[in-house]
Amino acid sequence: MSRKTVHVPKPEPPHRKAWREAQKHCWLCGTLAINTWPPKIECHEIARGVHREEAVEESCCWIATCQRCHEAHLDSMPIARQLALKKINDPENYDRVGVNRMRNRADEAVTEGEVMVEVCELQGMADGGYPYPRWRW
Repeated sequence: MSRKTVHVPKPEPPHRKAWREAQKHCWLCGTLAINTWPPKIECHEIARGVHREEAVEESCCWIATCQRCHEAHLDSMPIARQLALKKINDPENYDRVGVNRMRNRADEAVTEGEVMVEVCELQGMADGGYPYPRWRW
């Protein structure tokens, strides 16, 4: 019999759950939470890997996404683009320097200029009538 350790996820912190539940659509494709099954938006952490445990607690690291986009697109998305999504969709919790520090990088590892290039590109991709950017597949 195998002695593999069973991973039991920690409960979601209440402030993170409240933030996630307040998000009404996927920031990548625009899918509304009510149009998913189960009807929910997931929370992706910009700072991943060994930094994920800290990132789960910090709102500057969270991106709202549907399950499909979370599984298919975020692992390969550059950090500057993820920060651009944060700046566009959740400006009150945007903290580029905080994310850089959480990832144990220099304050300017991802610069504001790099983020703004991505913001401009994402806003240029937004479909007419939609207040959010759409990710190109």
